[in-house]
Amino acid sequence: MVQKTQRGATALFIVIFSTLLLSVITVSFVGLINRDKVQSTDNELSQSAYDASLAGVEDAKRVLAACLGGNGNNSSACAAMNAGECSTIVASGVVGSSGVEGETLLKTLQGDGEDINQAYTCVKASLDSDDVLYELPKEQSRMIPIRAAGSVNQIEIQWQKNGDAGIAAPLSGAHTGSCTEGKLCTLEDWGNMPSLMRVQLITPGSAINLSTLDDSNQGATFFLYPSLAGGAPQAIEQSITARYTSTAESSGLKTVTSCSKTQFTVGYACTARIRLANPISANNGLSFIRLTSLYKNASVRVSLKDNSGGAVQFRGVQPVVDATGRANDVFRRVEARLSTLTNAIYPEAAVDITGSGNSGSVCKNFYVTDSTSGDNNTSLSCTP
Repeated sequence: MVQKTQRGATALFIVIFSTLLLSVITVSFVGLINRDKVQSTDNELSQSAYDASLAGVEDAKRVLAACLGGNGNNSSACAAMNAGECSTIVASGVVGSSGVEGETLLKTLQGDGEDINQAYTCVKASLDSDDVLYELPKEQSRMIPIRAAGSVNQIEIQWQKNGDAGIAAPLSGAHTGSCTEGKLCTLEDWGNMPSLMRVQLITPGSAINLSTLDDSNQGATFFLYPSLAGGAPQAIEQSITARYTSTAESSGLKTVTSCSKTQFTVGYACTARIRLANPISANNGLSFIRLTSLYKNASVRVSLKDNSGGAVQFRGVQPVVDATGRANDVFRRVEARLSTLTNAIYPEAAVDITGSGNSGSVCKNFYVTDSTSGDNNTSLSCTP
């Protein structure tokens, strides 16, 4: 009788390695699932914390409205804002209730805030701001009050950031077609240059006299023409006679020699500084600057300077809110700019021919009559 021995070592190794492979795959999938779950939870908490900080901004708007007279010029609201503490909302007495360690829990229609564990932990609001920031659409204007915390001798205007619609890096230092520097061009020939900024100043002092506003240095209009030559901010005197001192400037186009290709990638490409003929006193509510971006959309920053070039804050023009929100142990912090201006619509032109037919022109008829009844001639036709 012969005894046969069965050898199963190969099969055993195959089973072992298969088991190890399946284990590694299973552990990997579990790890991926856990990481996705953690990432999803973190994203949800981050969004919830951001929403909580926005809730703090909304409550800060109510405090601001109360301080500026929305609820009878609430002195407690103004005092809370001036204190600059994290407890601005609660200290104002306008809205909000103190939670754990001074934070304000957010509540839903169902539950009590602890269900979603959201709160804003710190909200600071200030009427004063170091500057005002706006996005100017092409050929649209923004009226900005020059209301400041101190005396203003200079106004600095910066514009055109990377990412503004209608322009991209790298900037071009030349126009296209027949357009030459210092001249107004067609939109097509303007090229990838920064926008042309139209500046209108109204600085009447303590009172407005309409009969002399256009004929004195209380009002001025000029254009800031971009140039990529670089250099220090261009100083422009707010004096009509000083502006037109040479033939090259007789058109009102003021070349700005501080537009920079390099600065465009990290900040504002162009900078111009207007030196006022007459300083604007603190808290003056009658001075304005009107900015219009031509050819391009433009991000704009306006800041105020004293006689030596030191910073002067805007007062009550674009209040700043610094809010921190929390969701569980995740925090988000945002800075928001508020507006105290009305939504008044200012006309962009005395005559607008946009959409007036293919000719895009204005048609007028003139005639002389000896009739005492006035204009009664309807037989004349007008074909531009």
